[in-house]
Amino acid sequence: MEMCVFLSISVYLFESKTLHDLCASTVKFRFDLPIPEVIRQAVSDLYIPICISCLYSSFGCLIYQVIAKQAPYSGAPPGLIRETIIGRRKPDLEPLNHVERQLASSNDESIFQLLRSLMAKCWIDEPKGRPSSKEG
Repeated sequence: MEMCVFLSISVYLFESKTLHDLCASTVKFRFDLPIPEVIRQAVSDLYIPICISCLYSSFGCLIYQVIAKQAPYSGAPPGLIRETIIGRRKPDLEPLNHVERQLASSNDESIFQLLRSLMAKCWIDEPKGRPSSKEG
């Protein structure tokens, strides 16, 4: 389900080319798949130009869910999530640390490290610094 939401927002943004259209549209924003630029624009008068890299923050949240088996801001109310994202703070990494300890010295640890590294890159504050779909 989360991947479907991610892809539908991706297509919407790619076609409209503006975050303002997304904020003003009937597309419901999901706080478990946050796009920081959308939240920051929604609470300010700033115009934030769209780039496809803005979406990779949400992709990082999907990676978090796959690894930790819970949403990045699980249990937090939307207002707190919004303030956390506006303040450029990241989700609690303890659930990931717990998984890492469980995988220590297993064959899956290297895959975990690759996914965690990709997740961290997806959460870089500046969208231009985030990975692209062309990277392999």
